[in-house]
Amino acid sequence: MAAHKTFLLVALCILVELLVTANGAHEQRTSAELSLVQLQEQLDRYQEAIDAFNRTTAAANNLALLAHNVLHHAQQILPQPLTHLSEYSDIFDAVLHGDDAAVNQLLEGDPTLIDKRDFYGRTPFLDAAEKGHVGVMKAIHESKSDVLQQTTDDKKNALHLAAYDGHVAAVDQLLEWNPKLIDAADKYDNTPLMGAAFGGHVEVMEVLYAKGGEELLKQTNNDNWTALHWAVWGAARHGNSAAVSQLLKWYPELLDIEDNDGKTPWDLAERYNEAEIGGIMANINKCQEIQFVG
Repeated sequence: MAAHKTFLLVALCILVELLVTANGAHEQRTSAELSLVQLQEQLDRYQEAIDAFNRTTAAANNLALLAHNVLHHAQQILPQPLTHLSEYSDIFDAVLHGDDAAVNQLLEGDPTLIDKRDFYGRTPFLDAAEKGHVGVMKAIHESKSDVLQQTTDDKKNALHLAAYDGHVAAVDQLLEWNPKLIDAADKYDNTPLMGAAFGGHVEVMEVLYAKGGEELLKQTNNDNWTALHWAVWGAARHGNSAAVSQLLKWYPELLDIEDNDGKTPWDLAERYNEAEIGGIMANINKCQEIQFVG
């Protein structure tokens, strides 16, 4: 850098002398000399700026090295990489994506998250059951087994939610942990079977029936609706009559059970103008009559 400065100054001096000699003008010489002084001052300022930049760069490099060492030390201490935590800062996001490893890690960092409630009053465990994420359910259950007692604001437990949305594997797992969940009633006395019947989830109904038997079919809510009432209403809304057929195969007597308004499943089918459901019921009733006469 110094050699370049010296060479530039010498070259400029020669240029100035040539200009003075060629023109013989004293004023030009004076002006050129002034320009040379100004140039020297400018070069000095550039040099100061370069020195300052070099000092700043050295400090930045030292700071970066320190940060790298701190991060490396932290990664040696922590059981999991920090990068995984940054993906889900909220436990409900981790549940939504079925990431049981992230859920585990978040609970290790803050065990109180296990009782956190979302906008709908669901805990992470209830949310996992509703979405059918069995891996997440297991991770949370291992952390705190009494999550099976958690309910929503309207008293639905995890089995209600899993059955309503047709998650067979989640239903199986919940019953393995606690078979008594099958008889749990929500705020309106609805059972998990009623939720499955409304959704038309026959596979879930079969799992529940295998555990609870005929007594499960006779259960009613506070409107005296059976699972068949719910299945008829669900079929009217969703267009799936398979649940109606299955319930009647198991227990045809459900046809004659009246609700608090004196309405049987027959009446509901007529109200919703469900000819297909009415036909299914008529066939079942005809079979009953033939069986009775025989």
